[in-house]
Amino acid sequence: GDMFVDGKHVYSAKGLRVGLFKDTSEF
Repeated sequence: GDMFVDGKHVYSAKGLRVGLFKDTSEF
């Protein structure tokens, strides 16, 4: 899915914080 990073946090396309940037391997 579409995600964007704001600082150290990863957000989904809907703007929900789904995890830390270092954990993107889970997606």
